[in-house]
Amino acid sequence: MKNVLLALSIVITIVMSSCSKKSNPAPEQDHAIKIIASGTAAFSVIVLTAPTFGETQTALKSATIAAGETFEFSTTAASKSYFFVKLSSELTNNITYKIYDDGTLSDQENGKEFGTHSTATVQYMVK
Repeated sequence: MKNVLLALSIVITIVMSSCSKKSNPAPEQDHAIKIIASGTAAFSVIVLTAPTFGETQTALKSATIAAGETFEFSTTAASKSYFFVKLSSELTNNITYKIYDDGTLSDQENGKEFGTHSTATVQYMVK
């Protein structure tokens, strides 16, 4: 009987110790970010990023887009980092933008109205 209890105690101890081990979670993968914008008139776009909200923003891309042309920009980013898309127009304009996160449409606005000499900044946090 003592041998059975001893063997049972050993088995329980082994099972408990193996179940209590913590597994290392897989490291987070960067997200594929794609930004698309177009307007009815010429406009300027600046794409900035920051690792967290309130930290210094780093410019990734700036461009002036002609009427009828489309701006496209792709990059990778860590989860919970921020993107800022600054759209500016010197003329009355309707600008459409879309932001994709790992291929999923995450933010968009169709025909956002801009008056003369207008600027708007879109903020997006990577999921």
